[in-house]
Amino acid sequence: MRKFLIIAFIFIFLLIFKTTVVAQDQPEGFYASTVDFVMPEALDAEAMYEFIFEVTNNAVAEREKADWIKQVDFMMPSQEYVVDENELTAPNPLYGDTDDVTEIDRWEVSFDSNTSTITWQCFGVVTSAEYGDIREGDTLSFSFVAITDVNEDGIATDGFNWILYSDEGNMVSGTSYIGEDSLDDDDNDDDNDDNNNDDDSGGGGCGC
Repeated sequence: MRKFLIIAFIFIFLLIFKTTVVAQDQPEGFYASTVDFVMPEALDAEAMYEFIFEVTNNAVAEREKADWIKQVDFMMPSQEYVVDENELTAPNPLYGDTDDVTEIDRWEVSFDSNTSTITWQCFGVVTSAEYGDIREGDTLSFSFVAITDVNEDGIATDGFNWILYSDEGNMVSGTSYIGEDSLDDDDNDDDNDDNNNDDDSGGGGCGC
């Protein structure tokens, strides 16, 4: 009986220790921010789509200002993707009418063909102090139009890398997949080799 209690105590101790370690490994606050696709729901090779995704800032409001997202870098899965630069648009600011130093004047968008990266960046009305527009708990949608590639397997490459920059000088990065939850770089998930949605409907194309 005594031996059983000792073993049980050790087991409980290890379980508590493991739970604590796992909890510490989970990103929190701004570092748990997400990028999730709204559309399309599936990808066909060499097809044109309007891509829409949402950026959510999971920072928590504190006595001092939290990390507010001011820039979004979004990379194509391969350089064979063709981004329609004429269709690149910037969202309207969430905080465009605050009438204080944190007011956001506009978002701007640019595309770097060398890295196949779209960058959205917001700018404030006070140039000496730039603030982010996606604040704690906020979600903002972004969109672009692109033609997918065709890889060696005859399908479109999935997996869009992204980086979110805060106005506090911090950043978080990850990868988002069509029809799947986003993964940030802190996730120890080995299941992200399933990069392609099994839906054969090919829905979500912009019909261009």
